Amino acid sequence: MQKVTLGLLVFLAGLPVLDANDPEDKNSPFYYGESLCPHSLPPNPTYCLVPRVPTQDWGLM
Repeated sequence: MQKVTLGLLVFLAGLPVLDANDPEDKNSPFYYGESLCPHSLPPNPTYCLVPRVPTQDWGLM
């Protein structure tokens, strides 16, 4: 009985995954396209999430 209950619980917990959005959905507000990627590297969300350090002199020294 516990195996059946556990199997049903795992099945029900996995149902929202079937309704998940496409990770490449261009209309999603969380999509990072090449227009938002300031780096000179090819567009990749991993690169775009890393902030760049400014190369200008801040006049601290």
